Amino acid sequence: MFERLADLAAEHAQLEQDLADPAIHSDQERARTLSRRYGELTPIVQAYAEWQQTSEDEATARELAHE
Repeated sequence: MFERLADLAAEHAQLEQDLADPAIHSDQERARTLSRRYGELTPIVQAYAEWQQTSEDEATARELAHE
C-alpha cells in the first residue's frame, strides 16, 4: 500500500512539473486532464506527507525517550 502512495506522490510531482510547462497549455484538453488528475491527487499526497512527517516525529520521540 505504501509503495502505491509513493507512486502517487511521484505522479503528483510529475504532473506539477508538466503543468508548469507552457507548451502543455497550448492543448487545452490535455491541460484540463492533467489539472483534473493533479486536483484528485493533491489531498492524497498531502495526507501521505503528513503521515510521513508524523512517523518521523514518532521515531524521533522514541529515540529521545530512550535517552
